[in-house]
Amino acid sequence: MIPIDPPGVAARAGRRRYADRRMDGVDRLRDPEIRRLQALLSTESTGQSGGGPGGDGAAADLVHGLTQQLAESASRGDLPVLQRFLGAVVENDSLAKALAEVEGATRFGSLIELARRRKGAKALHQAVNDGTRTADEMRAAIRAQPWVFGGRYMPPVDLQDIEILTTVDLALMRSDGAIHLVTIGPANVPDLIGRADDGLRVGPLVDSLVQKTMNYLHTVEAQEGLIREKLGVESKRALATVLIGHPAYATEKVKDGVRNTLRTFSSRLVGLEIMTYQELMASVDQTLDLYERGELDPLEG
Repeated sequence: MIPIDPPGVAARAGRRRYADRRMDGVDRLRDPEIRRLQALLSTESTGQSGGGPGGDGAAADLVHGLTQQLAESASRGDLPVLQRFLGAVVENDSLAKALAEVEGATRFGSLIELARRRKGAKALHQAVNDGTRTADEMRAAIRAQPWVFGGRYMPPVDLQDIEILTTVDLALMRSDGAIHLVTIGPANVPDLIGRADDGLRVGPLVDSLVQKTMNYLHTVEAQEGLIREKLGVESKRALATVLIGHPAYATEKVKDGVRNTLRTFSSRLVGLEIMTYQELMASVDQTLDLYERGELDPLEG
């Protein structure tokens, strides 16, 4: 959670000291344009007057020039320059906000958002690879990065006063305007699948989460009129995903059957799919690659 600074002189001074501390690494770059941007954003973020963005166009020119420099650095493989500067901005929310308000900073905003998402993806990989993380901890990790369902989904819907949408782990809006519900389980589920007389079957936790999610879907569909009135989105065609488990944690003897078993089970469900954390993180990494190649803009999805 981003801390909220108290108002007043002390708060402005604190933000100034924080900005200076976070930008020390940038100063070492000895780039006059970066130092000028640092001064510009520090002034804007502390609410001081004079020389702020939107004045005589100098700010927009500065951002344009800096964006070009950073893009060229990235294309040359000089990633430390890009990473150090973006790291300083990403860590300081007030600087990032000030920069986003500068006219002509859209491209730079995309670079900042990409840096945020890289950081979020790294945190998710760490969470998935940590077998001690509980279901609650995994829910918190996913809720902090709802963009990981990008490409198929839009940002989270405004829940307002619709109780069912505050009950589910994550409620998203698809690009076609329909609601998509996500139920989040732990990554470490040894009995993700198990053996039965007729082959392999899903484990008890998978079955439990699927049943709970199906109940969510039925409730959402029953409240179709209320949801359309409050949110203006379609809930009659609501779909859902149960995110649970990773083959690496499954019982060794049946590990190779995880994917086919879950797919077979999902095929019998209406409007619901089961996704493992392995599949999710593969999708996340692919999305980041598309951002890197410029085929997707992180600000647009």
